[in-house]
Amino acid sequence: MACGSLLLAACGGDDDGEDADTTVDSAASDDSTASVDSVASDDSVGSGSTAVAETASTEAAETTATTSGELEYVTDGATVLVANASRVDGGAGGLTDGLVAVGYTTADPVNSSDDVDKLDTTQIFYVAGDAAAQAVADNLRLVFGGGDITVGEVAEPAPTESGNLGDATVLVLMGNDVAGQSLEDLGSSVADSGDSDDAEDDAATTEPPTT
Repeated sequence: MACGSLLLAACGGDDDGEDADTTVDSAASDDSTASVDSVASDDSVGSGSTAVAETASTEAAETTATTSGELEYVTDGATVLVANASRVDGGAGGLTDGLVAVGYTTADPVNSSDDVDKLDTTQIFYVAGDAAAQAVADNLRLVFGGGDITVGEVAEPAPTESGNLGDATVLVLMGNDVAGQSLEDLGSSVADSGDSDDAEDDAATTEPPTT
């Protein structure tokens, strides 16, 4: 823009130069006018550049704050099965609907096996050797609020009423801590505190419950 302004000023000077033979005073007046216009143009360009830079800096700061304050959902590469091991009837169906709403691929909800007692704390399992399923399982722990929720490899038979996961690669054995709550409420404490990375590092590994 500055170059454009200088070029315009130069062109103005050339056009004004055609009348330079008239009087010396006229030429001097035109030169001073061109100089003033050039300075004014340069000042306006500099001011505009500063405003743009300040706006870009502000927008970048706002974007960073928004990103750091939100809990991301890792949904690719796994199918999630929710098995109700809580005291809340229909809780697995409600949780499954919530997971679908934010982009997870899910199987139809089921009940836990008869060998599993009602759980106060949710447990999450993934198929051994499936890196994508493990990533989704670790993420779900954070989505559900972290805390005492554990993540581990699923054993055979699986702790579901059928003894298997079907086509699913992640099992959520839903306890009373998660049942009946929205994902927004469950994950808000982790997202607001900014401790999602620490919570992920502290994820525990357990075996399925046995009797």
